[in-house]
Amino acid sequence: MSVLLDEDTIVLEGLEFEIPCVKVGPEEHAAENSLTCRSCGAVIFACDHHIALTRVILATNPWAAIVCLSCDTEEDTVDGLYMVVPL
Repeated sequence: MSVLLDEDTIVLEGLEFEIPCVKVGPEEHAAENSLTCRSCGAVIFACDHHIALTRVILATNPWAAIVCLSCDTEEDTVDGLYMVVPL
């Protein structure tokens, strides 16, 4: 990738443009979706695996809930709290 600034070409190589998944563990990996809170509009980024895992936990545990990291709104489904859009 290159950028033209004032007639000088600057080459951008080796830069990391991936957005990391919000669920950080022993190994960091890229997000594949943006999740926008339906209450406050805050945006987080997550991978397909962690969204699927959260959906399973919420579906199988009647006491589980998902909470927005910004406004503390609580819902019992991922789609009830967030609008999920693939990146």
